[in-house]
Amino acid sequence: MHLADIFSQSAGWQQTKSAGINRVIGSGILLLLLAAHLTAQAQTRSASFPAQIQFEWRDSSGKVRSRSDLEEILREHREWIESQKKAGTQADLHDAKLDKANLVNVDLYASDMGGAKLNHAILSLANLSHSNLGDADLSAAHLDRANLTATRLDSANLSDADLRDTNLTGANLTSVNFTHAKLIGTDLTDAKLDGANFDGAVFEPKSFPTLSGISRAKNLELLICNDNPVPLVQLRKQLRTEDFGNKNGRSPTR
Repeated sequence: MHLADIFSQSAGWQQTKSAGINRVIGSGILLLLLAAHLTAQAQTRSASFPAQIQFEWRDSSGKVRSRSDLEEILREHREWIESQKKAGTQADLHDAKLDKANLVNVDLYASDMGGAKLNHAILSLANLSHSNLGDADLSAAHLDRANLTATRLDSANLSDADLRDTNLTGANLTSVNFTHAKLIGTDLTDAKLDGANFDGAVFEPKSFPTLSGISRAKNLELLICNDNPVPLVQLRKQLRTEDFGNKNGRSPTR
């Protein structure tokens, strides 16, 4: 065998070996990426409702219920929605004690949650449109990006609530407590705000309610803004222009 042939075979072997090593490395990288993806999914799930394995709550009778009980109510309600009310059961969570519940992205359309205790609950991205949340305690609740279109929230406690990008179109917000709530990017189109308390609320909504409606709210002069003063400036200008404060027996907002 010529020396050139030996070198040629050696080079071929080295190339084959390198190719094999590269395949092993490539497979290892793919496995690492897959593991990272699965870990990320697990972390995402840990931030959602199913992760609350030990979560307990109380129904309107005071009976202690488990997470699986709540999941079953949500499943029945989902079937009720999808069947157009022909099957399943509408969710009845009135007066339930669900404080700190993680209900991210749940569909509770047209549910009854009147008087429910949902303080510190996580309801981000939830569909609560056309539901009854009258007299509910939603203090410090996370309602960012939630849909509360045409929802009944009269006399509800929304103090310190996160209402960023929340849709409150046509919602009944009569006598709602908005103390220190964050109304940033909030849609307030056609919302009813008679008697609502805005003491210290951050007012940077995407859209205004009717001027006649918000003019009957309380503590408008105590509204504040963080980054976008335009909505608050516009509101105060409109109220001064219409002189709603004098018509309702109080000083207009400054």
